[in-house]
Amino acid sequence: MDTKKEAGRRIKQAREAKGYTLKAVCDQLPGLTVSRLSNWETGLRMIGVDEAKKLAPVLGLSAADILTVEPSATRQNPATYTAYSAEEVQLIAFLRRRKLRADRVKKLIEDFAHLLKG
Repeated sequence: MDTKKEAGRRIKQAREAKGYTLKAVCDQLPGLTVSRLSNWETGLRMIGVDEAKKLAPVLGLSAADILTVEPSATRQNPATYTAYSAEEVQLIAFLRRRKLRADRVKKLIEDFAHLLKG
């Protein structure tokens, strides 16, 4: 799965579901340009964690909804959905930039969570 394209697809889908144009979203977020938002939606650029935290409420999502590594079908099934903390979302974004496969990222997150629990 191309994580940039998947995140972009989710952003675009949520924006269109709200009936917003690219400009309408950008008008709600100072500093966000139409070209930057378009680059995220088309998968040319990956949205960062801080940007996802700002964009998510405008689209009625959480940052985890945008950045999660789980396939859409899994995310939409509440029985299998994993809610990530802000720290886990940051870790996911970091690992995605390293172009690791989703299953490897998930395993690293599980190991990280186990380590934190002590």
